[in-house]
Amino acid sequence: MLSARKNKKIGEILVEANVITEQQLQDALYRQKESGGRLGKNLTELGYLQEDEIIPYIAEQHRIPF
Repeated sequence: MLSARKNKKIGEILVEANVITEQQLQDALYRQKESGGRLGKNLTELGYLQEDEIIPYIAEQHRIPF
């Protein structure tokens, strides 16, 4: 539900939606810590998601239409 996700981070939203696993999130966060970049970019570069799979969740997080 949108209102429940309003203050959540994108990684948390993706795990709760079963789009990625907790381990995949941790891998991407580690990569982000080591190399920088945005979480979504790291998830796609690691091969866990395609960009078009993340966009609807980012739109939902920011409460903008997709």
